Amino acid sequence: MKLTSLLFILMITASSFAHATGLVPVFKNEKATFSMNKEANTSDTRFTLNATAAQIKDLQSKASEISHLCKLSTTSIGTNVYQCDLHITAQYHAEYVSKMFVLMGIETFEFEEKKHGIMELYDVVMKKILGL
Repeated sequence: MKLTSLLFILMITASSFAHATGLVPVFKNEKATFSMNKEANTSDTRFTLNATAAQIKDLQSKASEISHLCKLSTTSIGTNVYQCDLHITAQYHAEYVSKMFVLMGIETFEFEEKKHGIMELYDVVMKKILGL
């Protein structure tokens, strides 16, 4: 518990240095949007993103700088549209995903054509997408 608290404080401190990207991930209302594996202690978060190739490269760099346990994979699915998968090892909780987005400079996300603050991601994932 102390390690988790320390990590959280460290991330909040580091987030004050993160620069907002202006990018807005779009989440679908389907179970494949977020998966967690308790046994492997991993999570995968899938979303689409309207961005340039340079913005994607910068976001991937930020993800890898946060931790070697965080990886952002992308596939171009149209002009400046990417399918993204944020894979996190050593944490499978949705709250942790929100924190990673903050550290990458993501402040808002879109779900069901409505923008939300990134810290609302946990509630949307757990209640609306996973129905828990």
